[in-house]
Amino acid sequence: MSVGDRALEVLELWRDGRLDPETVAATEEFAAGMRSGLLSAAWATTTDVGGALQSIGVPRTAHHLPYTVVEVPMEFERLRAVARVSFDDEERLAGLFLAKPEPGDGPAGRAS
Repeated sequence: MSVGDRALEVLELWRDGRLDPETVAATEEFAAGMRSGLLSAAWATTTDVGGALQSIGVPRTAHHLPYTVVEVPMEFERLRAVARVSFDDEERLAGLFLAKPEPGDGPAGRAS
């Protein structure tokens, strides 16, 4: 499975409320964050503000040693965002956050 596909899987698990240390290999720090409930709260806030998720776009991968960062456009009913999913050099999930799209970022496309 490519790192882009793994990022899509992480986003789908997050959307479905199933992102936890039992469903995805993560760094110890990130696993602690998953157990804390912060990610569930972040998803709830995002959908409260942005509405329902409409589409997940095509992932783009960049290497920022020691991490691989995958950017994935996401479109909600009232919000466009870019998810940044990072993996360490052992391909464990190390970070996940949403950001405003940069100027010139295209539409989300249709990865799923």
